[in-house]
Parts: sequence; structure tokens; C-alpha cells
Amino acid sequence: MEISAYIAFIFGIYVLTVALRMLFNPAIIRGTMDKFVDDRPLIFLTGVLALLGGATIVWFHNLWVSDWRVVVTVFGWMALIEGIAMIIAPLSLTKFAHLLLKSDKVVQILGLLYLPFGALLLYWALPYFGG
Repeated sequence: MEISAYIAFIFGIYVLTVALRMLFNPAIIRGTMDKFVDDRPLIFLTGVLALLGGATIVWFHNLWVSDWRVVVTVFGWMALIEGIAMIIAPLSLTKFAHLLLKSDKVVQILGLLYLPFGALLLYWALPYFGG
């Protein structure tokens, strides 16, 4: 259970931080992502890192159970698939990213969706720490 909590904590901090940035600084997120999606070497490197991280989580935490730990498994599979897609089909992802980044409101709406999810991951993880 500790590895589940550890991974949930890492993802929770990440998702919560990005969600807050999306809510309070959507223009900065849009500017950063506009530059990122046009930088093919950076997309490739990020794809490699996502693939490695996702494959690691899938290898060590491939739990298909009926509790919160399945969310960690799904996150691992999503990272693995995203990494593969970034390496194999970066142009498709670039087009999709430009669609999502059309306005500050869209970025803020995505931030509102991410915020409770990050908080929930932390809620699940924190009881396993400190004892």
C-alpha cells in the first residue's frame, strides 16, 4: 500500500500545482505550452520521460482493484500511452494542444477540473505518511 500512497502523493502534488497555475495564471500556461508544443526535440524528450515513468509505474503498480489504488494504475498507463504518442505521433498531439490552448477560459476550466482530482489524490495518500 505504501507504494500506492507514494505515487498518489507525487501525482497529487503535481496535479494540484499545475491546476492552481492554470486557474491563476492561464496566460502564462498558454504561453509556455505554445512554445513547448512547437519544440519537437523537447516533445521527444518529454515523451521519453513520460514513457519511462509510465512504464515504471505499470511495472511496479499494475493493480486492478476496486479501490483508490486503481487510479494510480490508470495514471501509469496514461503516462505510458502519452509517452508513446509523443514519440510516435507528435503532430497529432500538437494539434490537440493548440485546440485546448485557444483561450484563458478553457485553461481555467481545465484547471477547475484538475484541482479536485489533485486534492483527492493527496487525500488518499496522506493517511499513509507520518506513522
